[in-house]
Amino acid sequence: MPSVEYKISSELNVREAFSQAAEDLGYTILVSRGPCPDYTLRVEEGAPLGEPGDTLRVEAEKLASDFISHGHDVDEDNVDAIFCWRDDLGDRSPAPVLALEDFIDADDTLGHPAVTLATYRDGDLQKRFVGRDTGESERYKLLWENLDDGRTIESNSPSMDRPQLKALVNEIPQDIREAAFVEGDYETLAEWARDTYGDTTITNGYNIAEVETPDGGRIAFRLIGSNTDFRLHHWDQSNTHTSRSPVNLSPHEFSSLFTSIPREVRVSVFRDLDMDSLAAYLSERATSDALPE
Repeated sequence: MPSVEYKISSELNVREAFSQAAEDLGYTILVSRGPCPDYTLRVEEGAPLGEPGDTLRVEAEKLASDFISHGHDVDEDNVDAIFCWRDDLGDRSPAPVLALEDFIDADDTLGHPAVTLATYRDGDLQKRFVGRDTGESERYKLLWENLDDGRTIESNSPSMDRPQLKALVNEIPQDIREAAFVEGDYETLAEWARDTYGDTTITNGYNIAEVETPDGGRIAFRLIGSNTDFRLHHWDQSNTHTSRSPVNLSPHEFSSLFTSIPREVRVSVFRDLDMDSLAAYLSERATSDALPE
């Protein structure tokens, strides 16, 4: 795999990386210019897109969705393909896409943006359940945001991968988690926790479900306080609590947040433990968020 030493953080970087690696990828650059399309290429043997001998008119973008947001048109601009660093359109793309991150080794700075799966908002206070697809696994977490000053506090909530989230949910009886996460009946979860672990124990704070992390620590669903608020907590391998002022969900916030996820997804994930449904919803949301309205 060809490699470049600089970071991929702009469309210019994408063009530089492709120009440097074009021959290794099986393309001969016939024309390179500024206006759309950026390149006219001849396809050589072994190229990942196109047939040998073809001529491709290619527009280069950082993300595939930039082709749309930049106002390009396949027919008007005579574009045969989009070469980008990351394909965030999938089958919604107006032209065939080559995602160069699959063929060129580079330190990209596009990151894996948080995709909103559920939201609770009250004035300038916003709490979100988000997911990220890192390319290797999905990560899920709660975020707290102050919309007035644009502040997002991600460090206050641990992130969970798919197996960890499944294990945590599975520690709660099916009828209880269905009532809370699917039907929005948080009181059933609170009553079950207090009956099972004791009223004083829950008021002081108790982990109703926990799972080990690769670093030897723990992630837990924790209920706490006289209102039985819901939190996600993390402890490191020395049993030190690392979640400073973690995202706290009151019963109303919990119900409002999770019931904003489509019901069929909630049923699959929180009742049936089908985490593939959550991953599919994450992918769907990521694609729809990439498209301009």
